[in-house]
Amino acid sequence: GQEGAQKFQKREIILQILIVIFANDQAFAADQVDAMSFGQVYSKILDQSLRIETQKNKLGIAQAQYLKPLGQFTPQLSIVGKEVQTGDPRYEQRPLNVTLSMNIFRFGADRLEFKSSDLNRSSSEERLTSEKLGTEDDALSAIFGVIRATHVLQIYQSISKNRNELLRIAEERFKKGLLARQEVDKIQIDFENAKARESDQFNELKDAEAKLAGLLGSTWGAIDWPWVEVIKAKVTSLEQEFKIESIPQFRAATLSEDASAKYASAQHRKLLPSLDLNFTYGTADLTNNSASGSANTYAGMLTLTIPLFEQLITLSNYRQAEAARAQASAEKAFLQRDLEPHFQAAKKRLSNSLESLVRREKNLLSSRHLYEDNLARFRQGRVSVNDLLIDQTRLSDAELLAVDATYNLHLNYERFCHAIALNVDVNANCTK
Repeated sequence: GQEGAQKFQKREIILQILIVIFANDQAFAADQVDAMSFGQVYSKILDQSLRIETQKNKLGIAQAQYLKPLGQFTPQLSIVGKEVQTGDPRYEQRPLNVTLSMNIFRFGADRLEFKSSDLNRSSSEERLTSEKLGTEDDALSAIFGVIRATHVLQIYQSISKNRNELLRIAEERFKKGLLARQEVDKIQIDFENAKARESDQFNELKDAEAKLAGLLGSTWGAIDWPWVEVIKAKVTSLEQEFKIESIPQFRAATLSEDASAKYASAQHRKLLPSLDLNFTYGTADLTNNSASGSANTYAGMLTLTIPLFEQLITLSNYRQAEAARAQASAEKAFLQRDLEPHFQAAKKRLSNSLESLVRREKNLLSSRHLYEDNLARFRQGRVSVNDLLIDQTRLSDAELLAVDATYNLHLNYERFCHAIALNVDVNANCTK
């Protein structure tokens, strides 16, 4: 029994050591993630973006599809070998032929399909550029969302702490007969409300962290705003000219419309006659069992095909292509109406965000000074609990509004840059 107890103790000690090692490893990994800078996190999200990877795959598909109409301008070349068994050894044959066929004329259908495919490939390249802007928006929205939620939670935690301190002081004054129970109950309610808001904000932070972790592949605790002073310096010098032709979404839609129109025209021309050339050269018999023996043969053929009825396949393809062309035109028209108003709104939002942040920062400074002065008087017994509570509420409102203004400034700056098709790098530079 004693020996068994000693073995059990040894196992327990080993298990505890392993738990400590694992916990330290986990803490080290967390520290490594937390130690990542804003720039590192931002770059990592962009590098591993599934949106960009998906669009790259679509571009690869478009590039592969481009080969098919390109090949219609080249001849088809094949070697055909056969084994012919007839039951009579005299007529057994093993012909081997080289066959070449080439389209001569299809009223330009091949050329239009080739051009349509080339335009679709170019459209996919423009969509890749647009997806990079969308990925930046996803990354920055997630990062700024975590920073905002963290700051707001800290404010609510501070409110709860202050309310708790006021409740403690109120309880002491009530015991001394200096404060009515009803006033203590009011402060108790305010404290509970503050804790409820803190709890809700904690959940909001966890949601924001989960959204960021989905893009980053790990958690990251963000605290500091990265661009406040940089944006203030850059906003006045930003290029504000809008040219719809520079927007990759619009360029992609324009290319898609043109591609759809050419493809529809190609399908229409396939309803017309076509002219093809075929040439075959080979051996008619390699067995030497026939009377004539082996012989080299060749045949050339020029074929005119006039489609009469093909089970409505060609007509169906043409009508589908016409519907796709109309859809592409509608998408382009929508972007043409939407993009410039979107830019104008982004420009106004950015300007308003900067002005609002400057006002809120001044208001926050005044609120903090007022609260600190009244807090000193409160400690001297010259200000009531209710008066100090009002000052705390005023300060917390100013802090929350300042956080929202900073958050909006960052988002609106990024979205203004994207509205004129500029990328945003880790240093808040809007560049091509």
